[in-house]
Amino acid sequence: MTDFLHFSRVYYQSLSDLMDAIPSGSQAHVPECVKKTAFVVVLSDSTGRHSLELIGRKRQPSIKFPGGEISPATGDQPGFIVQKVPILEHAVFPGTTDKSWATHKIEAHTAFFRLSYASSEFMKKHCPEGFHAQFVGGDIPFEVTSQSSLFATDIVHGYVVDGSPQIRVLEWIIVYGSDEQIPESEDEIKQRAIKNFTSRVFNLPKPSEEEWDFSKFLASLRGPVDTNVLLLGSYKATDRFQMAEVAIKELGYTPFLLKNFPDLPIQKNLEKLLAAVMFSSFVVILDDEASGHLAELSTLLQFGFRPVVVVRSSDKPATSFLEDSVLTNANCRVEVLPNLNASALIPAAKWARAWLEKQTSDLNSINAWRNQ
Repeated sequence: MTDFLHFSRVYYQSLSDLMDAIPSGSQAHVPECVKKTAFVVVLSDSTGRHSLELIGRKRQPSIKFPGGEISPATGDQPGFIVQKVPILEHAVFPGTTDKSWATHKIEAHTAFFRLSYASSEFMKKHCPEGFHAQFVGGDIPFEVTSQSSLFATDIVHGYVVDGSPQIRVLEWIIVYGSDEQIPESEDEIKQRAIKNFTSRVFNLPKPSEEEWDFSKFLASLRGPVDTNVLLLGSYKATDRFQMAEVAIKELGYTPFLLKNFPDLPIQKNLEKLLAAVMFSSFVVILDDEASGHLAELSTLLQFGFRPVVVVRSSDKPATSFLEDSVLTNANCRVEVLPNLNASALIPAAKWARAWLEKQTSDLNSINAWRNQ
């Protein structure tokens, strides 16, 4: 029997951890229900289906019920509401009954973003001015079958209960049709949270390019630098590089290799390294076998321009000569990650973001002209 409450707590904590690990420029695209969660509503029904819904404090600061009202926990922590219900859809869309029917029957693993639904009765008799429904059908927008699952955000649904119109907004919900569809291990749960988060937050249109100007070019680097991650190490470790690139991308960053960084004819190798570092928010070094990255690591430790994450598949470094400098340097962190994926890399990314925030604050307080 799947412990869906455990799944829900691990899933929500993973979303919270991601908030401190993603590029700062991406924060504006994170839904309010994730930034400031009022409630995490965890439902399970008698047929073995489960749902987890995030409700933002701005949209619903409290939940009222006959005879009382529930407020979220104090501080930034949400309130967890856990309930066993007869039929999942009737709890998610209050007031619906056995006679209610669903517009869409979900029979595969599906994701819905920014969709609007309405029942036929709602559209004919109660539709407010300006309301547009992309799909018109039953009093329930969707029903998840036992062999499927659904991840949905920003879903609006208009329906009618006892002649009274209702508009339900689902800011963030996941539904599993059976226990078999739910990730079991904590790592799988974290990876699912990352996949949901990145598909919602990072699937954004790219800004259009402007006519090139040097001062505008320098100003435009703030965005790319915030999301670029320089990836160093032995290029023989092809599999580890691929794993690292996938993990970094899933956290919302753009990894690039020094060998792919363009060479200028007058540029020395050290200049190329420093230029690449300057265009990065932090550096990830795969330290499993000796290569040119050892010289690069020594340089990075010396200058301390960016946080450096040294990733190893075991406790053994590629060389012991630099280990005292690696372990005592404040801008360097070692991660032993046999299984290199996004969830495993989150603590290092959070540390790098905190390092960058402190560096920015310190430099702003020293360089007075920045605030003029």
